[in-house]
Amino acid sequence: MPRRLRMASAGFVYHVLNRAVGRAKLFSKQGDYAAFLNVLSQADDFVPMRLLAYCLMPNHWHLVLWPKKDGDLSEYLRWLTVTHTQRWHAHHHTSGTGSLYQGRFKSFPVQEVIKRCQDPFIKGYRGRDRHCCPPPARIRTGGTTAYGSYLG
Repeated sequence: MPRRLRMASAGFVYHVLNRAVGRAKLFSKQGDYAAFLNVLSQADDFVPMRLLAYCLMPNHWHLVLWPKKDGDLSEYLRWLTVTHTQRWHAHHHTSGTGSLYQGRFKSFPVQEVIKRCQDPFIKGYRGRDRHCCPPPARIRTGGTTAYGSYLG
């Protein structure tokens, strides 16, 4: 029996993320980032979606999405993750070796995230919500690459 769709109202903006299984790297070279961005642009042809921002990290990604219709978020992300997984395995010659992602995507309405970040308890405890309330910015070196864009 298929999973029920997560109901995501078109009236909200969502912070969405997904991680590679076992802390594996999704993006280990420039071409991996470019391939994901290609799939991301093609996903909009399948399910129109307002992509407001994205950040690609070596083992996971974040998107800020604003669905046009109710239910579009799940359909868009299903197409995106299935297509990316198939192409990633084909490129890396690992077809049939299992999942690429830890599981289904996680999504949070942006207003809810903003409220959580303003909570004094959350501000004091960043371990669990470090993506929501990151520590002050630091430049990291040592081979870590991230691609990101605010599309405004």
